[in-house]
Amino acid sequence: MLVEAGSDASSDARNYRCHQRLWLWPLPPPVDFEFVVEWRDVGIGQVSATIDGSEVVRAAQHAAPFWV
Repeated sequence: MLVEAGSDASSDARNYRCHQRLWLWPLPPPVDFEFVVEWRDVGIGQVSATIDGSEVVRAAQHAAPFWV
């Protein structure tokens, strides 16, 4: 499950800029996987990137609890 955990956005007549924070659960296995996105409303067709799952797992080790 990939959930938006907050975002900031701005736009004008020609541009749209957005920074999104995402929460991924459960963590992927420590192997490469395909991350696929599509946003037809703004003209972005399906695109994908290979993500190193071991880097995601390693980064998660630095996460701190939000609720204590």
